[in-house]
Amino acid sequence: MPDPRSLSLLPDPPLPVTVLTGFLGSGKTTLVRGLLAGASTKGTAVVVNEFGEVGLDHLMLEAADDSVLVMPGGCLCCQAQGDLARALRTLLDRSVRGEIPAFSRVIVETSGLADPRPLLQALLTDPLRLSRFRLEGIATTFDAVLGPDQLERHEIAMVQLQAADKVVLTKRDLAGPDAETEIARQLRRAGIAAPLVPGGEDDEDLLFSFDPRVQLNPSKPGIHSHDHAGGFASHGIRTGARQLDLDVLMAGIRVLCHDRGQALLRLKGVVRFDDTDEAAVIHAVQHLVDRPRFMTCPGTNGAGDADAFGIVAIFSAKADAAFREALDDLVKRAILPAGMRKRGAA
Repeated sequence: MPDPRSLSLLPDPPLPVTVLTGFLGSGKTTLVRGLLAGASTKGTAVVVNEFGEVGLDHLMLEAADDSVLVMPGGCLCCQAQGDLARALRTLLDRSVRGEIPAFSRVIVETSGLADPRPLLQALLTDPLRLSRFRLEGIATTFDAVLGPDQLERHEIAMVQLQAADKVVLTKRDLAGPDAETEIARQLRRAGIAAPLVPGGEDDEDLLFSFDPRVQLNPSKPGIHSHDHAGGFASHGIRTGARQLDLDVLMAGIRVLCHDRGQALLRLKGVVRFDDTDEAAVIHAVQHLVDRPRFMTCPGTNGAGDADAFGIVAIFSAKADAAFREALDDLVKRAILPAGMRKRGAA
C-alpha cells in the first residue's frame, strides 16, 4: 500500500478553508470586514452565504474587492454538497482567468441559522476538496451581550458552538466588565471545550490560526465525558505519547461512523503513529471520514506535547453510553504495545 502522505491529485499543497459560523447578529460579517481591511490578509477569498432572497452581507465586505462570492437565497447548510463545491470551483476558475487576484486561503461565512455539519461533510467528501482544499478549522462567533440568552433558547446556537475549534467573543465593548468570565463559565458548563478568544478586527491570525491540539474539558485528565445542553454529549480520550496503529484506528472510525454516524456531530483527533515528529490529524462528521492529514507534532520539543494528543467526539446524548463504549474499545485496540511501536524511516 502506498504511504497516504504521498497521495495527492495536484503538486500544489491544498488551500486552507476556515468555516466561520455563529448565530444571527453575532458579528461574523463585521469581523471578516475588519480582517480583510488589513494588508496582511491579502490573498484571502471569501464565500458568503445569506439566508433570504436578497443578499446584503457581501455589500459590507467592500475591502475584499472581487474575491467575495455571495450565495444568497437560502441556507448553505441545506445544499452544501453541491453549492460549496461550485463556489470554490468558481473562485478557482476566476483566479485562473485573471478576473480576481490569486488567493492562498478561503473563509466560508455561513448564515446565522446554518448547521455547520453539512459544510464539513462537503469539505470531507467532494473530490475537488481532496485536490485543492482542506479544512483549516471552524470559528464560531459568540455575542457577548445576547449570546448567553441565545444559547439557552436556540438549539442551533449550541450546535454551532459544539462544532467549533475556536469561539470568538464579539461585542465585548458593549458588555459588562465581568461578561467574558461569566461566558467562559457558561460555555464550560455546557461542555464547550473549544478555547474562548477575544474578537479583534486587527488580529490577522484570528481566523487563520488554530491550535491543533485536541481540546478536552479541563475538569479531568485522560478520559472525559460530559453531557451538554441541547441534547449533546461528548467523550474525549487523551492518548498522550502512545502510538496508535493508524490503519486499525481509521478502519475502526469508519465502522463507527457507518454504524452510529447519524448520532455523530463531529469527531476530531491528533494522534502519534510512529516515533517521528509527525502526527496524524483526523476528522469525521456523521457518516463521513476524512483521510488523515499529517503535521509536525504540536508542542515545543521534537516529541511534541503529550497533552496535545487525543480524540474527542461530540454526539447525540441519546447514543451516550453505546458511543462512549465503542470509542473506548476502538482506541484500546489501536494503541500499539511498547514492543510493537513503529520507527520512522531512517
